[in-house]
Order: sequence, then C-alpha cells, then structure tokens
Amino acid sequence: MNVSFLKPPIGGIIGLEMITFVEPLGLECVAGALEVAGHRCQILDLRLEDADQAMSKLRAFEPQIVGLQCNFTTERYRALRLAQRVKEQLPEVMVVIGGHDASRDPEWFVHPAVDVVAVGDGEEILPALATAVDRGQPLDSVPGLMLVTPDGPVHTGHAPARSELDDLPMPARHLIR
Repeated sequence: MNVSFLKPPIGGIIGLEMITFVEPLGLECVAGALEVAGHRCQILDLRLEDADQAMSKLRAFEPQIVGLQCNFTTERYRALRLAQRVKEQLPEVMVVIGGHDASRDPEWFVHPAVDVVAVGDGEEILPALATAVDRGQPLDSVPGLMLVTPDGPVHTGHAPARSELDDLPMPARHLIR
C-alpha cells in the first residue's frame, strides 16, 4: 500500500513551528514503521516545496492513505486547507490527521475532508491502519483512531504504548530529498 505524508506549509501566524524549523522527524519515524510493515511511503514537506509541485508528486505516487501532520494549534487551519485540497484532487484517498495537536484535541478535526484522526503514537497506529485498509478489515478494529463518520466521531480506544523505544524502526530519512 502507498502512504503519503504531507507537512503543511508555514503560515502567517507566528508559532512554535517558526522557531523550531527542523526535519519532519515525526513523519520520518511513522514512515519508517510503515516501511518495516511492508508499505511504500512518500514525505512531502510543503514548508520547503511548492504546493502545486507537491500535489503533482502526490497524484503520481497514487497513495491510498494521505497523512497530514498537525503538531501545533497554529497549524490547524493550514492542515484542514491541505486536507481539503487533497480531497478535491484525490477524492477516493483516505485522509488521516495526526500529530501532537491532533492527539490532544481530535474532535476539532471533525471535517468533511478528514476521514480519520490518529490519536497517539503514529508508529503504532499507522501500520495497523494501513494493514487494516489493505486487508479490507473494519477500521473500528484499529485502536488509536477517531473515525469521522456522518453520525459523528467514533473513537476506537487507546492505542497500545510501546514500552521499549529501542524497538522502534529507524526514521525513514531517505524519503527527504
């Protein structure tokens, strides 16, 4: 299964992301876990890349899942605008939002352009989600999700916490060019 990750562009609001402009390590870690589970990944950092070119690369990769990172409250609206753009161009793709802010306040992301919010550690949640989608299993069987449904949000329970961080796969830094 192909999984793309998008880091939203920096906006006009001065927030922590302006001060801490670093590699998208969280996305690299989640992509590393997905690759170990047998999935193909792509990371597009819209802080550094033209949005139109990134969307062309996204379409060419043909992902089944697109993950958007929202670590800070100041990124929320940019993440939602990006989710809308993804859904306009790839309506069949599953849009997942994760990150610290999304985990802290998942209900804020109930929106027609968002299918799922990952609540917790993406290194555990996203491989389980991708495998469930790949096998046609029900998403409510995957812990750590908030599913956005027409009837409202559905929480699937807490994701398991990894007790040994040394067991995590290495970040997929090779995906950043």
